[in-house]
Amino acid sequence: MGIIAASTPGIKTARSVPRTNPSIKEITALAKINIKFYKEQSNSFQKLKYEVFEKREKENKSWKLDLLSKICWPLKFSASWSAIMHKTSGSYPGQSNITFLPMIDINPSDESCIYTTLHFVCKEAKQNKCTPILTFDQPLYWKAMMIVQNEPTTSSLKSLVLKLGGFHAEMSFVGSIGYLMSGSGLMNIFETVYASTAVSHMLSGKAIARAVRGHFLLDTALTALILSNIYGIPVPKIEVSSEENAEGNLTQTYDTSKVQIHDTCYTEEVSHATDLLDLFSKGDVCLADVNQSNSLDTIKDKIQQFRHSRSKYKTANLWFQYMDMICILRDFIKAERTGNWTLHLESLKAMLPYFTASGHNLYAKSAWIYLNQMECLKDKHAEVAALFEAGYHVIRRTDQYWAGISSDLAIEQALMRSIKTTGRLTRGRGMSESQRALWILSMPDCAEINSAMMSFTGTKFYSSDQHKEDGVSRQKRDTKDRMIFASFLEERNPFIEEEGMRNIETGVSATSDVNTDRGKDIGLSILKSMEGKCVSDFTFKRKHQAITLQDKPICVYAEPEIATIDPQLLFQRFIVASDSIYEDKSEIFSYELSSQPSSMFDSSGFMRAASKSTLADTIWNLGDCTTEYTDTVYSYVVDGGSLMHKIPWKSGLTFGEICKRYVDSVKCNGTNSVVVVLDGYVSGPDTKDAMHLKRTKGISGTKVTFTETTPFRSKKETFLANNENKQNFIEMLSKKMHSNDVKNAGEKVITFLYGGVPHEGLDILRYKKFANRVLTCKEVIQIHTLPPTTETATYHSLRTYFQVQTWIGGEEIDPCDFGWLIVNGKLMPIMTKRQPTPQRLLLIIRCNCKTNCDTRRCTCRKHGLECNISCGECRGQSCMNSRHGDIDVEADELFSDSS
Repeated sequence: MGIIAASTPGIKTARSVPRTNPSIKEITALAKINIKFYKEQSNSFQKLKYEVFEKREKENKSWKLDLLSKICWPLKFSASWSAIMHKTSGSYPGQSNITFLPMIDINPSDESCIYTTLHFVCKEAKQNKCTPILTFDQPLYWKAMMIVQNEPTTSSLKSLVLKLGGFHAEMSFVGSIGYLMSGSGLMNIFETVYASTAVSHMLSGKAIARAVRGHFLLDTALTALILSNIYGIPVPKIEVSSEENAEGNLTQTYDTSKVQIHDTCYTEEVSHATDLLDLFSKGDVCLADVNQSNSLDTIKDKIQQFRHSRSKYKTANLWFQYMDMICILRDFIKAERTGNWTLHLESLKAMLPYFTASGHNLYAKSAWIYLNQMECLKDKHAEVAALFEAGYHVIRRTDQYWAGISSDLAIEQALMRSIKTTGRLTRGRGMSESQRALWILSMPDCAEINSAMMSFTGTKFYSSDQHKEDGVSRQKRDTKDRMIFASFLEERNPFIEEEGMRNIETGVSATSDVNTDRGKDIGLSILKSMEGKCVSDFTFKRKHQAITLQDKPICVYAEPEIATIDPQLLFQRFIVASDSIYEDKSEIFSYELSSQPSSMFDSSGFMRAASKSTLADTIWNLGDCTTEYTDTVYSYVVDGGSLMHKIPWKSGLTFGEICKRYVDSVKCNGTNSVVVVLDGYVSGPDTKDAMHLKRTKGISGTKVTFTETTPFRSKKETFLANNENKQNFIEMLSKKMHSNDVKNAGEKVITFLYGGVPHEGLDILRYKKFANRVLTCKEVIQIHTLPPTTETATYHSLRTYFQVQTWIGGEEIDPCDFGWLIVNGKLMPIMTKRQPTPQRLLLIIRCNCKTNCDTRRCTCRKHGLECNISCGECRGQSCMNSRHGDIDVEADELFSDSS
């Protein structure tokens, strides 16, 4: 457990650094914290209730500047929102001083570690005569709150003020945005600018810097699209020119100077807003002047009127909700950067409905309790409440107004980054107790010596006052990316008057039960049900969460599919988890091991486009396609009646499985062409009637209505004694045998295309390809490059046969019998009817822990897996078994002192 202490304003005292030579034992003793083992005193925490919040007005005095930064593009190519806000000014406490404190060598999630930390902080605060204030991220905050609440009233821990880490709460909120917008086309938009791997991390909230930048740029592009509808301002289209370089490869260059904005006389308020932003950027006007602008009020009213006119269209509402969520994110960042305590609480409160609607339940619970505690702060710690309102709840690493960061981000930037830098503890010195003690105790004096040496040599390092996003190169990059987003959106306008909800990229329409466009209302209804209940009594239910576009697949499985998750991630987890279950790993490769057959279908659920030119070249390169004529034909004729009685029927098997036994029997005994001759049992008069009566010996069976999934429960002789039963079974068996011929032919072709050995089978070939690439490939093995499973290839072969019959005008067959399914009046391909993975493997790749996944009772942790978005409660965002604590490198750039 790493601990830092931040004092605001920072005080530096000039002192000489004595030269000493202490032993390692003495150094270790100085930096040692005595462990206090935790024992629960009571269960008071279980009685803690979700209290109703106080009603207060949202304090956002710079909302007009936020609007101004969005509406002036593309009339004026200005800097980003962060660069504009960096020019604001106000009162603030000053720069903070950060001190590293001794580490506790126990698992941070251990209750004894947290208990020891609480006592240590209280002891240090008492020595400095101040109130102890301690910040944790969500998993540790929940445990710390439980410990404090369960302590007796005389305990010193009752004086603690616990804060929920704002940075990790922001990451969770960004993950909520990504979840609610899944399947809407947001991922496709981001992939026009960012790599697909980066986009998945952006939408989960882990690549926080890229995510915030991408969301803000997209919000500006959406606003430009709305203003285009209101004022007729043309949305700039980026011009892409392709030039062939010296190596013969095509490169794309974006020339933003060619974007032409027509000299149309726009309304007075738009022109005034553009001039106002120009004056503010030059420093000629201040924030107070911007707030007095009536033009911005007019523009805001017109935007609200436009939104109201599109309120009955679900796709438009979904993207309006997205813009509202980005507004909340912007307010929260502003509250942290400026130290606005009221805005911090109000923006966190505004996140709650989206936490609950998206299933981020642990953050919803913790944020609610945190807000309740902060509302009572004036009564319990009036002096702390006054300091927070004055801006002391954030830490400033530089002496600037727009430089505040939350405490949990400060420890990531100051302590964790220092530990993990090359030459430091984890990458050089080592992490033993003595090494940690020596490094922590020497860091303050090393900083003093470094400062003294710079003064002595006349060498100083300064950072520019200019915001990094206000530079020319960054503005060009932001403008280019905005234009890419705007061009994408103009062609796929989400604000058109269209009933229903759709993915703006693929055009796939949602089913009627998709309600993600009402995410806020759904979240509020869940919050309403929590009011007044104890934390131990309320349980979140997944059925109450919002249903997204991605939750409803466009192609249907035979069984309900598992939670939507990245196919590549799911494949990797299955492979890792199978090591402890299967001795022969080739068994599991008969399953797809992903939420959809990636070799045949892309991430949107559509069949992959065929490379027809490559196929044509291959055929022509084979040379002469003619074959020598031979009049020898080998055929095997099987008596269907004898075959019918030869195969035993076991009670409990489905009729589909019984048919498969017949097909397998013929397949094993036949070599080339096999013809099975079966009698017909038609309802009308037939020449075989007399023979059929003789064979039944007077027995008449009961008519049974059955399908392939119907289990067989009676005797075989009684069932077949009914002619109608026998005729229906023969028709089912004929279809199976016919489709099996197609299946075998298709499997042979696909096996050949993947370079397999004849009669090897796709499942074995799939495993061999995987094993070979593990040994030879230097990159991650992409699941879509592996051959399909036999089950997936079967449906693909059936669809191929149906298409060929359509082209040649052959027999009329039902497409639903050949790999297609009717969904909403349209034919959609059946991916597979087999579960993605064996059931026992499926049970261990996700957990449903109600706590923080910090013990081996968590199935993910037990099998060496990290929690992910498919997990029930934590969703891989807010537990001790996820990577949410590993900060993206860019996070330091986004929230550093220069931004």
